[in-house]
Amino acid sequence: MNTHTPDTIVVGAGVAGLTAAWNLHKAGQSVTVVDPTPGMGASRAAAGMIAAVSEVMYQHRTMRTLMTTSAARYPPLVAELTELLGHDVGYRGSETLDIGAHPADRDWFANLAEVQRAAGMTVEQITTRQ
Repeated sequence: MNTHTPDTIVVGAGVAGLTAAWNLHKAGQSVTVVDPTPGMGASRAAAGMIAAVSEVMYQHRTMRTLMTTSAARYPPLVAELTELLGHDVGYRGSETLDIGAHPADRDWFANLAEVQRAAGMTVEQITTRQ
């Protein structure tokens, strides 16, 4: 029977939960991760994407800062884990492509691009032919 009581219990073994648990462990905490179906929650639904630029919306300044800061911190975490494990962890850094299927989407994407550019994000609009 295990009588150890962890300093912290993290509920959820997806990207966010495991990253939190890893950082707590590095800070000296004893951590227990609880998840009846590891990796099957939000991480699976989002396919592991960290797409701060395409996820930004109107009037989400606080979330935008959180998303872009998180996206910037992710590659160093991947490098740390790759070195620790001694093998590739499967991370692929790539661009995000948002596609509009209806002519009305053109105006929506144009307006969103203005919001994103005003926030200092890089946005490139391409034509259907491109």
